[in-house]
Amino acid sequence: MKQKTILVIIGMILFSCFSVSAKDSIYSINQYSKEKLYAIEDSYNASLENDGLVMVGEAEDKEETKLILVKYSKKGNKKWIYTTTKRKEDTILDLLYTTSNQQIDGYLVVVKQEKQTILYKFNLEGEFVWEKVATFEIEKIIETKNTNHEIDGYVAVGKKEKNAFLLHYDTEFNIEWMINDQNPNYEQTSMIDVCETENSYAVIRKKMIGETSSIEVVLFNKQGQEIKVLKDSLEQQDSAYLSKSPQGFILYGVTSEVKLEKGEKSYYLIHFTEEEEDWEVIGNTPVDATKKILLLPEEKENEIEKYFLFYRNESDQTTEVLKLNLEGLLEKKIKKIKSDYYDFESLMVQNDILYLVGQIHCPEEDECDYDENSLFLISDEDVVIEVPDKDSKDFLIITGIIIIIACIGIAIKRKKKLR
Repeated sequence: MKQKTILVIIGMILFSCFSVSAKDSIYSINQYSKEKLYAIEDSYNASLENDGLVMVGEAEDKEETKLILVKYSKKGNKKWIYTTTKRKEDTILDLLYTTSNQQIDGYLVVVKQEKQTILYKFNLEGEFVWEKVATFEIEKIIETKNTNHEIDGYVAVGKKEKNAFLLHYDTEFNIEWMINDQNPNYEQTSMIDVCETENSYAVIRKKMIGETSSIEVVLFNKQGQEIKVLKDSLEQQDSAYLSKSPQGFILYGVTSEVKLEKGEKSYYLIHFTEEEEDWEVIGNTPVDATKKILLLPEEKENEIEKYFLFYRNESDQTTEVLKLNLEGLLEKKIKKIKSDYYDFESLMVQNDILYLVGQIHCPEEDECDYDENSLFLISDEDVVIEVPDKDSKDFLIITGIIIIIACIGIAIKRKKKLR
């Protein structure tokens, strides 16, 4: 009986040790070379039921570069895939929903080219519907919503020739109004991000004279008229993006104005109401400014309840996801992925499950068909840590020692019985 108990304990230890680094489910299209996924959203069927996830990315197939739209179930089963040719230098900006009669009827893929932008519409089954060309460079486009939280149009910012613009589309992508933001004191201006508040649009505007640039946060009303400059200088910030909040918006990114034990930069969050700067939070984790940083609000019944901050740790090059409260304060580090092969671009969080997309680089010893494959990773946020290789080896060494000791103990008892 004692021997059986020892064997059960050993089995439990082995199971726990071998499962620590295998807590995530990973999927890949694996049909083309240099696959990469950039954005992810919920998918819907004809009955408008949420039935999975849709993602957009690119790949190379022989001599062609392809745009890829793919749908997965939330368990990782691929349902359909659509591809069309694109230019290698084109940039996939975003993935949004299209609507008809206030109901979602498809997906919009936004692709930026030099001096113009291509809008592609696909229906809910991934079939191509139409393509429209905008004769300006969109940098950011978002859905706008009415008081019933229904999509009633889109607002976009970017650059046309040397001037910034702000425009509003209706649901059929006809331009309702467009403001060209000309400033004679600067050689070039552009708008690089936009966020909708209750009564206005917050915009990040970039101004350039020669090689010198300055960035400011500006508020516009819903007709495109400038109201005020909320922050006239972002000299301390290395990058700047916008995310919505219940009472305004959040400016976030990476800053070097921080003192860390390791690293030189960390994340920052600055909250604004429609009147003024409200609060600021600066992280104490080293953040890699060359990699993606994303602040994702989580909503329930159209109310923001918390945020998820996604970034690459500069010190150990792990991908981390933090859960933050509405004041930007850390509640919990929910994910830390240690892998030299993953390059993440975006994520979604639903019902405590993380869905991350990007690219996986295949190790030479695995002899993959393609060296760079699309990456779709599903992870329970409560899992917290994917154990680095070193820690996994330590677990196995400890387990081996325990097994040896247990076997010696059993052998000694057997000898005693024989005597």
